[in-house]
Amino acid sequence: MSPSELVAEIRSHDFDYYLDELMDNVSDDVDKREGSIIYDALAPAATVLAEEAITLANTIEFIYTLNCQVKCNTNGLFL
Repeated sequence: MSPSELVAEIRSHDFDYYLDELMDNVSDDVDKREGSIIYDALAPAATVLAEEAITLANTIEFIYTLNCQVKCNTNGLFL
């Protein structure tokens, strides 16, 4: 997987993705509708996970770009 593919994969993990993942661990006999206790309890965690996914994607993109610049500059190439 290339860095750009990894970044795209991570960025596809939004609030809904994480909320669905968290809700999958909740028993089916529990009310999972928006506004229910479990939804209201898990939604903030899904928000934080989605925000951290964006940060991770940005960090990977930055480090990859910086690494390419360093390699290109040491080989006499410029971006």
